[in-house]
Amino acid sequence: MGGIPYTIDLLDVRGDTIDDWVYVFRRSWQFCLDAQQIAEGNLGNQRQELLNTILLRHRIPRETHREILSYLTDREPFPYLKKLDIGAAYTPFPTVGERCLECEHLDETSAIKRTCPQAGLYLWNLALRRFHSFHKNGFNQWSLCSHGSDCKGHHDCNDHSWAVRRDPEFTQFIEKEASRDNDEFLSLDQLGLGPVQRIRLDVAKDRARHERLKDGNLIYTEPFRDWHMVGGLGGLVDSMLHGRVLWKAWNEGPQEAGTHSEPAKWAVGRNLLAQRVAEMVIKDLHSWPGRCEWCE
Repeated sequence: MGGIPYTIDLLDVRGDTIDDWVYVFRRSWQFCLDAQQIAEGNLGNQRQELLNTILLRHRIPRETHREILSYLTDREPFPYLKKLDIGAAYTPFPTVGERCLECEHLDETSAIKRTCPQAGLYLWNLALRRFHSFHKNGFNQWSLCSHGSDCKGHHDCNDHSWAVRRDPEFTQFIEKEASRDNDEFLSLDQLGLGPVQRIRLDVAKDRARHERLKDGNLIYTEPFRDWHMVGGLGGLVDSMLHGRVLWKAWNEGPQEAGTHSEPAKWAVGRNLLAQRVAEMVIKDLHSWPGRCEWCE
């Protein structure tokens, strides 16, 4: 599991090349990382319970108790994983292109036919560990389905009843998906999927923040990669709407502000073409595309 590097040779007199790489088995890899985090968290809790029992039984002073605990390096799983059943979440990609007896006799332009699950587009959200469904609307364009991971298709209603509209409705949709099976849900921030408190810092502090994150000085396995996956400085919604991960942002006066970013890392499609189409549909849900502070 990992990436396949490749090189593109450009046909020009300069002989330039482009080096890039694509993920292989990205979803399987994330499942393994998630399982590792959850297992490490459970083992850590068991170790602490056992240690507490031993220390209480032998009446070890609290000061010594605290000192012993300070040497334990138990890892807590990423906040979103604490309430997630990964066995139920990681289902196979839905099948498409097969015969559908329920709607094969209907006109191609009917709502039920357009929203047939066999004609849909599916995208796996790595950060939410859930599928997003897309159907063709009345204008023969793809739209994100508001039924989310519960979508069964064949929506016998007008497009406004199932299609997610522009932000803030899109943010509400993501919050609804993130809150599934989590009765303690308060916000995306609580789950580690929101933006940082202060996105822009002065140049020195921004550089120090980036180096601290890049060096992996966090408690999670693959910390920097996970941080990019869930949206970086701007959080998940920002990354999805802008199609990029914001990982540096500084401000040294009104004329000296800047950002660094890279392509978004939250999505996995059945293939790269389907993934690109679905990502573009979500970018179109930005309330003011090209006009907010973080648009590039």
